[in-house]
Amino acid sequence: MQYVVEGWSNMLWGKEDETPTPCGLDGDPFEALANGTRKPTEPHLLMGRKVGIGGMLKWGLGYGFDMLARAKENRMVCIPESYWKTQLEKALEELRDEAIEKGEDPSKVFLTEGDVLTAWTMKSVVGPQNMDPNRTVAGSIAMSLRKAFEGDLIPESSEHPYVGNAFGWGNVLVTARDVNRKPLSWLARQVRRAINEQGTRAQHEAYYAMVREGPGLPIVIFGDGGMAQIGFSNWSKAGLFNLDFAPARKVQKPGASCRPSYVQENHGPIKPVDGFFVFGKDEKGNYWTSAYKVKGQWDRLDEYLVEKLEKGA
Repeated sequence: MQYVVEGWSNMLWGKEDETPTPCGLDGDPFEALANGTRKPTEPHLLMGRKVGIGGMLKWGLGYGFDMLARAKENRMVCIPESYWKTQLEKALEELRDEAIEKGEDPSKVFLTEGDVLTAWTMKSVVGPQNMDPNRTVAGSIAMSLRKAFEGDLIPESSEHPYVGNAFGWGNVLVTARDVNRKPLSWLARQVRRAINEQGTRAQHEAYYAMVREGPGLPIVIFGDGGMAQIGFSNWSKAGLFNLDFAPARKVQKPGASCRPSYVQENHGPIKPVDGFFVFGKDEKGNYWTSAYKVKGQWDRLDEYLVEKLEKGA
């Protein structure tokens, strides 16, 4: 999406010569992952947590029923800059203090804004549901395959960007007790660790080898049959809020921009429950996200957030 948006912007601004030619469509550069000619060089880190047939049936009857049969509601959530930035700074401070206590270098502590948003969302979803503390919570984070396979299966993006679908997954497996009781900094670090460790070329190869060996599904499910599933797809790098439509305005004011103040996706036909899309950050620094939840659960989440904010959490 990033390359499409950037190309669109270049065309609007008369910069056609700055738009790179996409990777050709005469073949699938990721075919090696699909047909097995690219053999994995290491096992997947979560191989021992792969859900078997019985667990998948149990999971499907729960999450699958919610996704396919139950009434759902879609809402937008705006996370103000004043809130998420405070949470990020607090999380980094806690992890640096922990590093110092362990005799480690605090300058190596690293979290992204997305890590904190993902961890905060997991807490916001799990908190109002009164889950069994031992229940597994699986956070599935969509990751692009491009960076891992540039210069290998696909050319460098700066030369010929690949604009087709190319995604893998990073999976965070924790318990409801961990999500509710441990600090946001701890959970954000689990998110960062999952992305770093499962986002390598070797791990993506191992993942798709497991897909090929599976029962015919396009994904591998990690965790257990009774887990709570929360999905994430962060579109911030697409720069949707940075797209400037000023040249398309009938009346142009010199130097005036015309950027989106609101972005929304239209998901279908299947609407995944607790599948969160992060659209990015608007010009005021606020993050916007959207999801479908089972009807009635948004009200509980809203009450939970109000209660947390009143307590200053």
